[in-house]
Amino acid sequence: RSRALSTTGQHGDPGSAQRGSADAEYDSRLLLGKSGRLAGREAFVDLQAGLRRRDGEAPDERRLEVTVGGRPTRRLMLMAQVFDVASVGAGQGAFEAYRYRNLQFTAVHQFPAGWSVQAGAVATASGRNALRERGGVVALWRRF
Repeated sequence: RSRALSTTGQHGDPGSAQRGSADAEYDSRLLLGKSGRLAGREAFVDLQAGLRRRDGEAPDERRLEVTVGGRPTRRLMLMAQVFDVASVGAGQGAFEAYRYRNLQFTAVHQFPAGWSVQAGAVATASGRNALRERGGVVALWRRF
């Protein structure tokens, strides 16, 4: 098992760069989206490019996020998402350069009265100096 050395000389784990620090972070984003119909069904694509500026020792991050979704039925929406993150160089101290790409696939079922439930899975598809994530996603939506 590899271990990273923190700025205080204590041993930490190799995923410390992803967790960042308690210092302030600032996000700027460019968002492009398009909705319409595909094969007679509602569909959409959402593209986001961003830069996360970070105070302190943690490196800044470049982010690219893509969401593609559609409604096979009136009450069901399916979504596929890609979350791509890369450090802009290495930070100071124990922060090494890193990158990772997570994939998420979910379904959202719409109930009456504006409520919906989202469920699916998320996993790290590739990365370097990054945590390997695998898990489930459950969310409750409220339309108002």
